[in-house]
Amino acid sequence: MWHGEKGDQTGVYGNAIYKIIGELPVSEMIQCRMSDSTIFAVFAKPVGKDSNRIIIFSGSAYAGFTGALIGNISDEALNLLRTAVLIPREEGGTSLYLNAMNF
Repeated sequence: MWHGEKGDQTGVYGNAIYKIIGELPVSEMIQCRMSDSTIFAVFAKPVGKDSNRIIIFSGSAYAGFTGALIGNISDEALNLLRTAVLIPREEGGTSLYLNAMNF
């Protein structure tokens, strides 16, 4: 993860994330939101019973942050991510809204 990037660093790391995303199968994309200055993308694939390998990419030129998170997630939690709402933040980055209550 990189935090507090300045100038050309944002472009280098952001372009690396775009390249990686372009190499991942679209069928494994769970969520994605991109603009000219931000990206938030979630990819996952099943690796066992109720277990999925997940990678989350996040980058914001305005917030000066680029990173990737790799881990495991249950089917239930992954389904929550599928229905989450991605909201761009005015100061940079993306907020993730999970609807925890269904009426």
